[in-house]
Amino acid sequence: MTRIVSDEDGTVVIEDRPLAAAIVLGVAVVFFAWLLFQALGKADPMPELAIALIGGTGCFAGFNRVVRFTRLTLRPDGHATLATRTVRGQKVRDFVPGQIKAELQTQRRRSLVSARAILVIDGGNEVEHLPLSPRNGPVEDIKGIVARINDWRRTTT
Repeated sequence: MTRIVSDEDGTVVIEDRPLAAAIVLGVAVVFFAWLLFQALGKADPMPELAIALIGGTGCFAGFNRVVRFTRLTLRPDGHATLATRTVRGQKVRDFVPGQIKAELQTQRRRSLVSARAILVIDGGNEVEHLPLSPRNGPVEDIKGIVARINDWRRTTT
């Protein structure tokens, strides 16, 4: 869930840590690995082997896509740092004053409305839209995060 971790002395730290998704997918990967080892010990391992390989591959792919730890640090001098960590490694990007702002992206499914924060990165010739989180969350919580990022931008540029 995306949340403001710290907002002191002009420095704002926003994190997205999908711990529940990581735990569920981690347990599923362990289950499919156990199923794979069970299948290898049988005389006719094909049905269990197929289920273990397909399920384990799907869970690992989900782990790569969904489990992404993100930390956005907004400093009082107007500079910002976005650090993203996945199972494939860590990526750190630095931004100069006035280069990023936030927008709210909402989604409606039946009667449920959810949202996520989108970072709008002005790269000069092109504008990049980068989701702060791959998942949606409660609209009011995300509105507060978007407002705080844009307030920080107004006060530092």
